[in-house]
Amino acid sequence: MRPLGSSYFLLSFAARFPFAMLIIGSLTVVVAARESVTLGGYNAAVLGIGHASFAGVIGALADRFGQRRVVLSATIVNTLAMLNLAVLAYSSAPDWLLLIGAFVLGASAPCVGPLSRTRTAAATPNLHDRNRAFATEAMLDEISFVFGPLVVGMLATAFSAATPLVVAAALTIVLCTAFALHSSANAVTAVTQATAPTVPLSHLLHRPVLTTALGLLAIGFCFGSTLVSLTALMQLSGEESQAGIWYSLMGVGSAVCAWLVGRLPAHISQNLRWLVAGVIVIAGAVLYSVTPTGFGLAAAMLLIGVGVGPALVTIYSLASLRSPAGRAATVMTVLGAALTLGQSVSSALTGFAADRWGVELALHLPLAAGGLMLLIAVWDALAERARRARQIPTTRV
Repeated sequence: MRPLGSSYFLLSFAARFPFAMLIIGSLTVVVAARESVTLGGYNAAVLGIGHASFAGVIGALADRFGQRRVVLSATIVNTLAMLNLAVLAYSSAPDWLLLIGAFVLGASAPCVGPLSRTRTAAATPNLHDRNRAFATEAMLDEISFVFGPLVVGMLATAFSAATPLVVAAALTIVLCTAFALHSSANAVTAVTQATAPTVPLSHLLHRPVLTTALGLLAIGFCFGSTLVSLTALMQLSGEESQAGIWYSLMGVGSAVCAWLVGRLPAHISQNLRWLVAGVIVIAGAVLYSVTPTGFGLAAAMLLIGVGVGPALVTIYSLASLRSPAGRAATVMTVLGAALTLGQSVSSALTGFAADRWGVELALHLPLAAGGLMLLIAVWDALAERARRARQIPTTRV
């Protein structure tokens, strides 16, 4: 981490903060303005689909033309898209126009987190140092997702439901511009120029990379189903604006354990870490489904986070090792897109389930997401065992 310096990680954390406010910020404003959890869930889903559709494109462009121009362009569009959605939500515009605005908002996200991981990987060629650096990256992600929902809840409660998006727009134009111009972008350019010719994008569909993307997708399912079911639960008592405050507890456990997992001994395999994390997420989801109030709810949020944090660090570390030559930014942005897509699609499904069949059913959906995460971890572990038996390397796909 030394080649980048502590000031870089501070900037990286600040620049990814607005994105941490987007999902719940857009969900909050739509639910408040249009009085529909279903529409709010659809809005979050479309935002995620937009991000998933274009994050890989942003990563590929960054691999090809460098991060600076790409991030600066995305920052301008994303800032305008935030302000546009805040206005549309309270206007008489039809719902479909609101969804288009959400799609543009997701598609234009500058992808600071994934691109920062690309810079970190370029600056830390030593595997042990890289794992520790990725642990720091994951901790920054989780801290941002702790305070992002918390700030959204506080701003929405103190002012209006549209305020969080306006604040996020102001932060985006300032902080993401600073991230784009930071000298760390030069490290990525130097490494990219020194690598072998870029391999075809089809290599990203090979199992070693594909399972990491599916793992992030499952974690996204967990995030989205928890957020929307929690919002629906809070809405029963007219306190939906406080959902972000409760949800932020998940990030507390995740941030702490994400940092700690980078300090684990090297002999504890990445696959074992992923498997254990999946079991912990399932345990937290079970508690969430049976005790969604008071201390039980707080404990469930913390426990889910205890599993999610290490899983994020582990999966991103595996993806870094398995990235095809010349495709580092593409892989990292695709993984980030998978996480957001999972969160957004599950937001839509959970919102529909809550409105159609009730909150009690929606509270069980994070358990299904945890089960999927564990199944993918088992698949990857078995595939890796078979690969080692055949002595086939995975550092290049």
